[in-house]
Amino acid sequence: MELSGSSPKRRRAEEKDEGIGSPDILEEERAEDLRREMIELRQQLEKERSVRMVLEEQVREGRRGYGGR
Repeated sequence: MELSGSSPKRRRAEEKDEGIGSPDILEEERAEDLRREMIELRQQLEKERSVRMVLEEQVREGRRGYGGR
């Protein structure tokens, strides 16, 4: 297990930066990585929101059923 302070994405970007290519290309790659990560995080957030809404509805229905007895 590697215990460096760099994330896997950062290490990949650093590995790509071997003096080949322009800084603009590296910045575009980093920006694309960030865009992909943002999309993944938004999808995860939406999934968690959906699950929370279902659970909240189940709790409300349970309270109605339990309180009416």
